[in-house]
Amino acid sequence: MTFAAPLLLAAALGAPVRYAPGEQPVDRPERPVSFIAFMGFDYGFTELLKVRYSDGASETLGANEGFYFSAGVAFLKLRLERVTLDTAATIGVKGWNVGADNGKMDYLAFPLELVERAAIGQFRLGAGLSYSLSPRLKATGVLADYALGLENSLGLTLQAEWIGRRSAGEGGAVIGLRYLVQRLTSKATGHSVDASALGMTFGLEY
Repeated sequence: MTFAAPLLLAAALGAPVRYAPGEQPVDRPERPVSFIAFMGFDYGFTELLKVRYSDGASETLGANEGFYFSAGVAFLKLRLERVTLDTAATIGVKGWNVGADNGKMDYLAFPLELVERAAIGQFRLGAGLSYSLSPRLKATGVLADYALGLENSLGLTLQAEWIGRRSAGEGGAVIGLRYLVQRLTSKATGHSVDASALGMTFGLEY
């Protein structure tokens, strides 16, 4: 005998569901390690370069600004009643460019992040370190004089995410906001600028 149809009908009508003996739902066992992947865009508050075109239009490149893609793992999971704690480690690539055929500037970096996260219900908060590896400003054409090598940079990341309704052990989609506190420093002069940024992120966890 199957109870699938009565259960679906009761759920659709909003009636309380009564389970047969032995059919009480149980959470999946929590995986010790989950695979995670994220993409998004960070908006840099500090203007590094503004390019003006002959038609009057302009483009601005902000410090630490760009699209990013990252992947990694979540581990050290711990459930404390309604709160789930874990650690997420990711490595990614971030880039953005401005300019035209006669001159372009590209920002490129490889962020390595380690974030402690706490999930409560459908929401999750996180805080951790963001280490920007090999950041650089590469320029060509009429912008070639603005090319610049940058020091590796250690910063702080704060995150707030919506993870939806999940049973223990389940993965799913993620959407959220993050704030980066960071500085970028020139290898040539030692001069640094505020590279704080606000970003939106989308992800999958499995």
